Amino acid sequence: MGLPPRRRLLALVGLLLAALVFVSLAMLSPSRREEDPTRPPAAHTVADAPADEPDRPPVPSACAGPPPAAGNADFEARVVELVNEQRGAVGLPPLKRVEELTGSSRWFARAMATQDYFAEDHDTYVRSGGELRLACRWSVRIGWFYPGWTALAETIAAGHETPEEVARDWMESPGHRAKILSRDHWETGAGYWAGGSEGHYWVVDFGRRGDSFPVVIDGEARRTPTREVRLHVYGSWREMRLRNDGDPFGPWRTFTSDLDWRLADGAGLRTVTVEMRDGRTLATASDTIRLSPEPPT
Repeated sequence: MGLPPRRRLLALVGLLLAALVFVSLAMLSPSRREEDPTRPPAAHTVADAPADEPDRPPVPSACAGPPPAAGNADFEARVVELVNEQRGAVGLPPLKRVEELTGSSRWFARAMATQDYFAEDHDTYVRSGGELRLACRWSVRIGWFYPGWTALAETIAAGHETPEEVARDWMESPGHRAKILSRDHWETGAGYWAGGSEGHYWVVDFGRRGDSFPVVIDGEARRTPTREVRLHVYGSWREMRLRNDGDPFGPWRTFTSDLDWRLADGAGLRTVTVEMRDGRTLATASDTIRLSPEPPT
């Protein structure tokens, strides 16, 4: 057993970057920190990036790559649920958890743990001969996993032992709170990895893509005890139609962003698919949730 996790909390308020304006971020060289158990776990947030990164840019292997299997899938899913609970508490729509941002978050959490650093500037580093060297900037790394983005952001932390603990500290920091409650993003993913000198590493990536219009069931809850759920559908459309699992679509109806829906009967993984249209523009989105009825008493 090592020393208890440090209780550091660092925050960097996100700044929007206008076209053709360069903003220099304060760069703090990541390194192995002196032990100080009186400090809170480390946390950091970063500004939105400008939408000028190329799609699927080539990157060195130290910058990005195939994401690992989950270090703790329950932790990751719970972080997304907690983020959406906070958004719902102030009337904001839930974010859709997507594989691309889950993969980028998980990859970076593992990278910080295995290379033993905390990226206060969010950039990706690799340790060589005991020293850290820059592998790539943060938006290049996330963009490799999440091409075609129009908005992008990231929040990280280290040292917290549970999803509830890290979410609480993020919400108590103005910079983190602003990022979690931003209207700029529609999709998200969370990553967790144990190891390194901090013990626990947490990453949440936020994004939006111009061609993605997600549907979210019950705030991205993993399961529901009842067939009655609440849907949120992103975008602005004239009409929509829905279906359960592989059933035929229902009739076209006037589009609404939020609506109540009844899942198909039977325990197990249930899928809701939505088609939206406006003139000749058509989009399709789906989400899943596990129906786990409460046992009879």
